[in-house]
Amino acid sequence: MSEEKRVVEEVSAVELSYFEEHPIRVLTISLLVLLFLSYLFTINFNVLGTNYFAQTIFSISRAALFIMVSVGLTLTTRVLKFANFAHAEFLVVGVYTAIAMYRSPFFTTSCIGSFCMDNIFVVMVFAFIVTGIIAVIGEILVFGPLRKRNATPLSLMVASIGLGLIIRQLIAEIFGSTLQRAEPRYPGFFDTIGENLTGLGGIGIFLGVWFNQFTDLDLPGGVYSIRMNRTDVWGITVMVLMITALKILFTKTELGISMRATADDESLAQISGINTQRVVYWTWFIAGGVTGVGALFLLGPTNTQPASGFLQLLIIFSVVTLGGFDSFEGTLVSGFIISFIQAFTIIANEEIRAIERELGRKIVFWSTNQDWSLFGPFLVIIIVLIVRPRGIFGLIDPKAKL
Repeated sequence: MSEEKRVVEEVSAVELSYFEEHPIRVLTISLLVLLFLSYLFTINFNVLGTNYFAQTIFSISRAALFIMVSVGLTLTTRVLKFANFAHAEFLVVGVYTAIAMYRSPFFTTSCIGSFCMDNIFVVMVFAFIVTGIIAVIGEILVFGPLRKRNATPLSLMVASIGLGLIIRQLIAEIFGSTLQRAEPRYPGFFDTIGENLTGLGGIGIFLGVWFNQFTDLDLPGGVYSIRMNRTDVWGITVMVLMITALKILFTKTELGISMRATADDESLAQISGINTQRVVYWTWFIAGGVTGVGALFLLGPTNTQPASGFLQLLIIFSVVTLGGFDSFEGTLVSGFIISFIQAFTIIANEEIRAIERELGRKIVFWSTNQDWSLFGPFLVIIIVLIVRPRGIFGLIDPKAKL
């Protein structure tokens, strides 16, 4: 048995918690329980008339996007031990890859029936590859040479800021700085399938949420309804598939286990025969690719400019920090925590503002007309880090992260 394979088997033998073994299963059960409780509260105990079930659905879809664009940063931090601020530009690269494909006659006119090459499923493949390649180029030109000169994590972090500015400026030069959209496009036959499924009723309506542009679902009781956007549904679906694939990669393949070995002790991994440089390249490629795909659903439906990725960096770092900065499972949990607390903060502020309008006077000391969407999540982050500086599932000594 080779030395590299022996180390790989030793790493794979590390005992994991039930959540680490089955994160998708635990999250799915928890979310189903939460959906059930939000439905009961909406129907039976709702004084102010807020559709909490719809808000729960929205929070789940937002959490899926937060996770997709954050897990790449968790991966690079886990393996390479520094905070990559150029991660923000990986989002922009993914979105502008889609914009370039939407502008290209080759992709818009290359069709098999109603399945054209500019649909979201083909775009996801290209966004993954292009963003992954850009991330690897950054390693070859910037981070690799710096590490060979024994650069500190702080130096690498500062270099990542510079790399991000360069990527952002190059994108602005190529595509301009005006606001643009990369609204996900779906194959033309999706609408036909969706209509046919909706006509079947029951389970057909449920399956139609993946195909119809919008699906209106009435909650039992006939008072409340929710509107499902297929982009939100596909965002959740892609997140689940992507996280499952990454979990299999990290636990069942030699490459993934080599990544874990390199993350735990790069020097020992090298001595044991693991090609750590190959591991680093794959880490960058996967981290960049996953982020580029997530950006299609997070930024694609909105007005985007080259600086849009940087505007999302705050929420991405909050997800990663709360989760533990280097924990794959922590990112999963914190994505949902931040999304739900953000939704709760917005709902609470809106309801207080409605009460103030009804009473004609202020009842709280803060201005309810301001944007408080990030107040709740960051308050929770501060409290959690005071109690547990490593974050929820942090693996590395927090003093070693800078």
